[in-house]
Amino acid sequence: MILITGAGGTVSREVATALAGRAPVRLALRDTGLRDAQAPDRVRFDFLDPATFAPALAGVDRVFLLRPPDLARATHDFGPFIAAMRAAAIAQVVFLSVRGAADNPLLPHHRIERLLEKSGLAWTHLRPNDFMQNFATVHRADIRDLGQIWVPAGHGRTSFVDVRDVGEAAARVLTEPGHERRAYTLTGGAAWPSYTAWSSRPSRLATIVGTKAWPATLTAVRPMSRIGSMASSRPAPSRGKPRVDRVKVSITVAPVRPAVAAEPSTDTKTIRP
Repeated sequence: MILITGAGGTVSREVATALAGRAPVRLALRDTGLRDAQAPDRVRFDFLDPATFAPALAGVDRVFLLRPPDLARATHDFGPFIAAMRAAAIAQVVFLSVRGAADNPLLPHHRIERLLEKSGLAWTHLRPNDFMQNFATVHRADIRDLGQIWVPAGHGRTSFVDVRDVGEAAARVLTEPGHERRAYTLTGGAAWPSYTAWSSRPSRLATIVGTKAWPATLTAVRPMSRIGSMASSRPAPSRGKPRVDRVKVSITVAPVRPAVAAEPSTDTKTIRP
């Protein structure tokens, strides 16, 4: 059986969906009454409440580990559960990390990766880059109300991965042999020059973010010069049509079906969905 932590979240729901018919799953939730929980086997779970560990791990041999965004102290917040997984003889832990975590010690994901690698457990790190769904969630209000995306991207190149593909990758590494002690970076199929260079793509952005009064046209993304500059310089929403004066951007949100390349921290291998 596979325990899926953070089962009420976007990524974990896709992992549960991808595992349907492949392996029995148990959903670990802070609130077991969530309506959209897909599996009948649900259990209350909290990383900060060790009393919830044993019921969650009973009969489990693999774990999908997701860090809640409000927990950043690796040893304090995740050390006890990692110890509990080792005591329960968990055969594999698949951790949802982030792209670049291996080289950035400031990220809590980096420290959690190190804890898992030192724990004696068989681990697999999944390191996705920017989610395609961010345009309809994180950036939704700014696109709809201001015609802007506020990220410290400048004109750097980036790609986007669909969360459904992340769920499929997690299902693959949880149900196939040979992925233990490996790290995979999950990316989209192409890198684009920042968030502002999608003019060659068909536009569905206006419909996705909930407005039909203006085209998918966004101001250019500017790099942040210091922490806090984004919040201090963000303009107030206008009453009418958002002012647009720089770059036209068209974005299609659809499954990317990426190749998933292993990083050199372990071994090189490619997963093809």
